[in-house]
Amino acid sequence: MHTMHEALARDRIREREHRSREAQLATELLAQRRWHRVAHYARTAERRHAVRASQAATR
Repeated sequence: MHTMHEALARDRIREREHRSREAQLATELLAQRRWHRVAHYARTAERRHAVRASQAATR
């Protein structure tokens, strides 16, 4: 009887660890997407600034 309960407990622990790893991965992917968007916004702003600066220099 104990072995069945122990097996069920191990199974629940494994499931909990699996869900924890999946949640960690999801968090990391979300952070990566955020940084990608921030970097994209920064590059776009830098290009926009360079264009405006060159236009201001030619006036």
